[in-house]
Amino acid sequence: MKKTIIRLLYILLCMVTITSSCSREDDDLQLTGLNGKPSSIGYDNDNKPNRNVYFYYQGDKLSEIKELKGSVTRLNYENNELVSVDFSPEDKEVMDGHGSVLFKKEGRDKIIIESWAEPSLELFRMEMKLDENNLPLKITESGFYSYNGAEGEFSKTVDGFYYAVFTYEPSTNNLLRQTIYTKDTDAKVVSYEYEYDSNMGAISEIDLPLWYYVYQAYRNKNYRNAYNRLFFNYTNNLIKETVHAEGTADGDIFHYTYQYNHGKIPVFMEHDIAGIPSIFITY
Repeated sequence: MKKTIIRLLYILLCMVTITSSCSREDDDLQLTGLNGKPSSIGYDNDNKPNRNVYFYYQGDKLSEIKELKGSVTRLNYENNELVSVDFSPEDKEVMDGHGSVLFKKEGRDKIIIESWAEPSLELFRMEMKLDENNLPLKITESGFYSYNGAEGEFSKTVDGFYYAVFTYEPSTNNLLRQTIYTKDTDAKVVSYEYEYDSNMGAISEIDLPLWYYVYQAYRNKNYRNAYNRLFFNYTNNLIKETVHAEGTADGDIFHYTYQYNHGKIPVFMEHDIAGIPSIFITY
């Protein structure tokens, strides 16, 4: 009963548009006041909606995500297009935890994705194939590359193992399925199927390209929690995920449920995954 009351009070608070100074302190957080454009995320620990993740914007663009006792994600743009994402530890005394992802457009239908993260010095490279509407059709793992020359040359050390094919709902562009295959034999390994509600997505007003959300879905396909799954909610809100490994009779099913404000936008996201906290969303 106490937990329900706390949640209801928090939801009522989220319905109010609050303005404040542009400070990065918790008490002075500048709220966007716009449904679908989060200002902060709070984990449901000990029935307290403590803010743990902060979203910062420059104009209409998401510029930074700061996770307390986690990492800081900085998004970089050129000519109004996302070109890279940098990571660093939020705690300045932590040495490891730096990394980056570079997105390089090649022609109209290809994006080369290069990522590295400490402590490794190797690059991991993938290739994303787009259709004529910029919907990602396929991601192929190229492999790992090591630096081997003074001119910045890299050579492949390990070939990639998998590729993924993506399917969408035509009217909404919700990601319905990603299916993973082996590169060498084209054997199906596992499929991930997604179902959504009909309400406005919790992050639907963040101005990022769809291909970035699909990249996130592939990268985090097996890292399952409410915060990661929030990034599926770019049109509507994810309510069911079915994971079916090839050769098994039954799939694993995960459910996601929401409490909404008057605009039918999620302000609380929970799930049936044991031991993983639910999240509060503030706009």
